[in-house]
Formats: sequence, structure tokens, C-alpha cells
Amino acid sequence: MRAVVAFAFMSYIGTAQPLPDAQTLYDRAQAAAKSFHSLQYSAEMTMQLGVPSGPIKSTTEVAYLSPGKTRMEIKTSGTTMLDVSDGETTWVYNSMTKQYAKIPAAQGPAAVMAVMGIKLPDTSYIHTSYKTTGQETIDIDGQKYECWVVEMQISEFSFASGPNDKAAPPKVTGAVMTSWIDKKLGIDIQFTFMMKMQMGGKDVEMHQKVVKKGLKIDQPLAEA
Repeated sequence: MRAVVAFAFMSYIGTAQPLPDAQTLYDRAQAAAKSFHSLQYSAEMTMQLGVPSGPIKSTTEVAYLSPGKTRMEIKTSGTTMLDVSDGETTWVYNSMTKQYAKIPAAQGPAAVMAVMGIKLPDTSYIHTSYKTTGQETIDIDGQKYECWVVEMQISEFSFASGPNDKAAPPKVTGAVMTSWIDKKLGIDIQFTFMMKMQMGGKDVEMHQKVVKKGLKIDQPLAEA
């Protein structure tokens, strides 16, 4: 009996298909999102910082029209951030300050975050590693998606400090991003992000989950 069980187990191991390369899946997902003529969705984010105030929630309405035209409207805690680009110029508006900024689109996301007052770390020295952990079927608004589950581990890094900052900049001691990449569409339709930080002499954990809903691909989208 043991021999039969062992043979069945070895047969399963021999026929099991290897999981696809994680970094290849991740890179393809980034490219696939820009390969469509148009793409629209609503990203619902829930973030927990481990403080008594409870979770922070936001909704981001995203629209993309090839080549390079984008519109993102972020709503959280009564504040709206608007990011619009025609492929050459990007405009960013903050409803709290009632101010906007205009920057060349080629400067990318880091410049957009900078005008929002957020300094991103220098990614050139941050080490990342990738692993495909398995496959899973998830349900979003009654729609089932068969996905590869890809995990990205991010090495320790520190945020940049400003010239007038007296306190030590936040230091990230561990970060993991897990993406659910749809097998047919090739794009991620859900992801979670966990980060451990040393900030103000305290250890803080952040947990974030983003779910993309109302997905529309290559459907009519007004250029306006």
C-alpha cells in the first residue's frame, strides 16, 4: 500500500507543471496595462497603519487612452487629487490647497509625487526579488478571475530627508507586495502591500489592499 501511495505521489510530482517566472509575469503586467487602446477601472484601497484611528479608505478612478493619455482622480477623507496627462504634459490638482501644478509628462510618477509633497526613495539601490507563489481564482463584483499570485520582496531602504528635516527619515525594514495577475488579461486586478517602518523612534506596520473594480478594456472613451 505504501508503495502505491509513493508511486502516485511521485507521478504527481513528475507531471506537475512548473510555475511561470515571477519577474516575467510582473514585467508583462506592467506592459499589458499600456497595450490596450483604452482601460478604465475603479481602484478601491484600504490601508491600516496600526493606529487607533482605524483604516484609511480611498477610491481612485483611472482611465487610460492610447497613446499615453491618462486621468486619475483620487478621493480620500474629503480630499480630491486629480492627475491628468495628454502624453506630453501632466497637470496635478489638490482640492485641499486649491492649487495645481504643471510638469512635463516625461518626468514620470516621481515628479507627480514630488508636487504632492511626497518624496520617493531612490530606487536605483533598492533590491527586489520575485516569487510565483501559486495560482488562485478570485471573485470581484461577481466576476471570476483566474490569476497567478506573484510576490515581490523589497529590500531595506530609507526615505529621502529634506534640507530642513531634523528628525531621521522613515526607514523601511521589510516590504512585500503580492499581486494577483489575471492569466487571460495579463494585468494585475488586485494587490496587497505590507511594510514595516521605523518612524519617529517607533516601529510601525502598514497593510494595504487595492482591488480594481468595474474593469473596462478597449471600450469607447471620450478623449476629453
